[in-house]
Amino acid sequence: MLNISAAFDFGNRTFPQPGEVQVIHAFRDQMILHLGGEDTGGEFKTWTNVTPPGGGPPPHHHGNEDDWGWLLSGSAESLIDVERKELPAKSAIFMLPRSIHSFSNPNEEELSMLIQTMP
Repeated sequence: MLNISAAFDFGNRTFPQPGEVQVIHAFRDQMILHLGGEDTGGEFKTWTNVTPPGGGPPPHHHGNEDDWGWLLSGSAESLIDVERKELPAKSAIFMLPRSIHSFSNPNEEELSMLIQTMP
């Protein structure tokens, strides 16, 4: 049997277990941080974003980060630069660094999205 710890050098990093994650509230959204930059050597961040009906962040950009999301449940309206698009559940979205983007939840139920930014 492969010992995954022996195959990769994780140094002294520990990884959050269920119940040990950081929860951030912003723009009426709840962000459940699974892996932060300190957990990945600054390579990426991963969180679940829970957006209530009518919620979502304002248009923004990231200076040096690729940003992608996977809609776990619910659907969203997205804006990337000047293009607006409807995103059904189970779809993916990708934004390049410096692209102006946002998403919103136009529905009556919560939107749940797995989001990752790199680096």
